[in-house]
Amino acid sequence: MSDGAFFRKRSIPQNPTLDPLAAELADLQVRVNHRKIGPVLTRLDELALTHSGDSVALGKIGSLAADTQFRLGRFHEAAAYYSSVLATLVSIPNLPRAWYRPALGEVRSLAKAASFEEANLKAAALWQTRADKEVEFDALLASSDGTVVIEQQPVLASEAATQLGNLFLQEGQTSEAKQWYEQAIGSSPKAYQAHLALARLALAADDAATAQDRADYVLTESNFQAVSVAAWPLLITSRVRQEAPAFPEALYQSMIGTARQSVRDRCIVDIVKTLRSFDDPNWKTIAEHWLQSDSMTDEVPAVELAKMVLADEKINGGAPSVIALAAHRVLHSDRVSPSEVISCSKSIVRSLLQQGELLPDFAGLAAKAERLFGLGAKRDAIHGMALSAAGAGSLDLARPMFQSIIDEPGDGGAVRKGKATWALARLESEAGNHHQAALLFLSVSEGPGQSAPIRMQALRLWLEELRKTDSDVDDSEVISRIDNVLAGIAQPALLLDIGRQLSLIPGTQLNALREHVYEIAETSAWEAFLEIEQPSTALKKLIHLTRRQYFDFVHTAKIVSQWHSLSTEKRAWLRNDASHWWEYLSLVFQSLIAEGDRLGGEDLAAGLLNSDEVTPEGYVWLGSAYANWKIRDGDRPNEGLSHFDWIIQEQPTHQQASWGYYWKGLAAWKAGRTAEAAEMGRRIRLCYAGKPSFTWQWILDAVGCLLQSSFDVDTAMENFPETHTRRFFEQSATVANREMRKF
Repeated sequence: MSDGAFFRKRSIPQNPTLDPLAAELADLQVRVNHRKIGPVLTRLDELALTHSGDSVALGKIGSLAADTQFRLGRFHEAAAYYSSVLATLVSIPNLPRAWYRPALGEVRSLAKAASFEEANLKAAALWQTRADKEVEFDALLASSDGTVVIEQQPVLASEAATQLGNLFLQEGQTSEAKQWYEQAIGSSPKAYQAHLALARLALAADDAATAQDRADYVLTESNFQAVSVAAWPLLITSRVRQEAPAFPEALYQSMIGTARQSVRDRCIVDIVKTLRSFDDPNWKTIAEHWLQSDSMTDEVPAVELAKMVLADEKINGGAPSVIALAAHRVLHSDRVSPSEVISCSKSIVRSLLQQGELLPDFAGLAAKAERLFGLGAKRDAIHGMALSAAGAGSLDLARPMFQSIIDEPGDGGAVRKGKATWALARLESEAGNHHQAALLFLSVSEGPGQSAPIRMQALRLWLEELRKTDSDVDDSEVISRIDNVLAGIAQPALLLDIGRQLSLIPGTQLNALREHVYEIAETSAWEAFLEIEQPSTALKKLIHLTRRQYFDFVHTAKIVSQWHSLSTEKRAWLRNDASHWWEYLSLVFQSLIAEGDRLGGEDLAAGLLNSDEVTPEGYVWLGSAYANWKIRDGDRPNEGLSHFDWIIQEQPTHQQASWGYYWKGLAAWKAGRTAEAAEMGRRIRLCYAGKPSFTWQWILDAVGCLLQSSFDVDTAMENFPETHTRRFFEQSATVANREMRKF
């Protein structure tokens, strides 16, 4: 595969038994799903002329034409199309099933258009037609002379009722959905999909006992057939809701001894995923057992288990031997993607170097990446393996790999070369070679193909490295290089990101330049925001601007001024239930507090949090900011911790929940509860899945590592390589020790 080529993880299945018309309609259906409507309608017109004398063929063509209207959001038009097709097909005798698709499509379209009364009437008509067709079919069988060709069997009552239930449930009509699911079970007690749907509804209604009963029924009565796979997450969730042990050991062992291997393996994956989501340690025991078992021969579930083990390793660490085994399992898959080849190569290198027994086969891993996906993938794999070698402390192995990418002939792959140069610069800085690191960062800032924010960040790091060597730095040279980066840039988003990098350069000599760039960036971004006519797009622009103003420019007065300039109508226009709106309000609250308007800040936060307007996202974003203030500056730490208890309970892996774990971890550490503190540290890191973004998230992530390492920087460096530098661990520890005084 060449660089930039499209990678498809799974091939599109082909059905060689389809007749030519069915095959073409299947292809056209794929195009409809991708909204390529115009060419599809043209071709459907041609097919309708070709098959003008075949009512069944015209019915299939008409149903697909109705699908195009549904896909375009023209639900009433789609319902009319389906109705027309249905009227033709339902009158044809001895055709027990062809009518069903347009009938179901008509109900679905009316429900999607919120015409629920009419949808219910059509659903009742579908149910009656199904019964009539079944009677007609039985009469056909009874009148035969013993020989009858059956091309289609009638729609089962349980099948129709379950699908109608699903349809109404998708549109939020839970009462109607429940009635149809119960109708399905009344028609056939073994309507397992209906049982599962009712279990989900029971969970949503906080009736975990009923949900458990239904999930257990599906598992045991189906004798662990394929339908039972979906029952495991429901069973485990309902057990957790009732505060029972999440892992049903006896039922699991029964499934292992009874289910077909293919079903067993799929069940194991779903069990592991669900236990992992509830942080039950059994997930890892099960996953590692089956990874090392010869009996799991199906590649797909084995790879899924391996990926979960590898993902956990990035956050919590793990046994190097198991990690290497999991990485090899993924790497040997026929369905491995380019990113997975690179990630697994990194894991193998890191694990083997940590074990210290074998030297990784760098050349073999790189060759596999090239063989599967081309030269670009090979270079990316080399880069990743070099990072892992550096993280494991093998600097002499990492340097030549980075240098091999940098020294590639030609100007191609400028971005890749820039990344390798950057990584090598960080490596040299960690090794104390600050002059060499400065030269490398400077080459990135002047190299081709790098974005303006990257060039500015490289200049900042060049300056930092030079200062570590006690070299004199000419202010005019610094300003000249910054001006070169700024030349010709007018996009508000780019200016905001460049302003962020300028904010990180220490010293006062750049103050005038900094403020000049901030002013241009803020003004252009605000004007662009005011011109946007789509609320969701405008809100994204506003939150980008406000993040930069609060976290980087420290222009809290400007945030407050802009907030007050928004009319009530404009605020209502922007408001939605998504996280961006509530994140924006949290930054406004914090800015009001920073500007000394404690009363205005409390009025905003408490007023919204105690109103009917607040949503769960509001409690998380604005509530966490309010709780942080209560702990830090409001002298009400118990009130703040109480609010975080709610966030942790309701959204335990939300990024804002990490603040709750942070404060609880610090309180536990100060009180000498080291095991609890370590657990809070682990949960902090789960909130970012190993990928923190903002500076505060990086700090909390580092504190999470420290809490799991007895607050010892050396232990944290050993337990969590490739996460943070020693200096950052030390800085984060200073922050945490200062904040422990709140308890």
